[in-house]
Amino acid sequence: MPRKKNEETTIATIPCAICGVQVAVVEYAVHVQTKHAPAPAAPPLAAQPGGPPSYSPPQQAASAPGVSRPIPYTGPVNAKDFSSGNFLKGSDVPTGTNEVKVRALGFVTVPGSRSPLVLQIEKYLDRELMPLNKTNIKQVAAFVGDDLRAVIGRVIVLMVYPVNNPQTGQMSRGLYVSRVE
Repeated sequence: MPRKKNEETTIATIPCAICGVQVAVVEYAVHVQTKHAPAPAAPPLAAQPGGPPSYSPPQQAASAPGVSRPIPYTGPVNAKDFSSGNFLKGSDVPTGTNEVKVRALGFVTVPGSRSPLVLQIEKYLDRELMPLNKTNIKQVAAFVGDDLRAVIGRVIVLMVYPVNNPQTGQMSRGLYVSRVE
């Protein structure tokens, strides 16, 4: 049936899942790409030969305080970067060893890691990354202050101790920051 010349057509709109603004359905993809696309990725940092890959977290757009927004990955997403094969764990330390010393080189972001913070260390037992849980973050802060960068270049002394693995329910060996030299 033909429309009358003065009859208006309604355009279907939906709320943007990110900002909540009403957007025409046909313009939704353009809206998301122009208003919410991440900034262009910085060129990747060169990894040192034989060293772990260097990660640079993408810049997050400003959001309301207390509201976190997901950050899309930029650049290649390699499966080997998500495995924990390069993390130093208590089970890596030979039986009978009660203390381990590692030199802190810096902090890195490892996408997909369950650890809140990952410390890059000098190679020890073929491992170059050490995940820091909340307990060890508090321990490091107790020795160097709130700015954890003060640990870079210093030696961290780790104690090997028995822990209950929450995933398996079995006893395992854990690493605990006992001091910073």
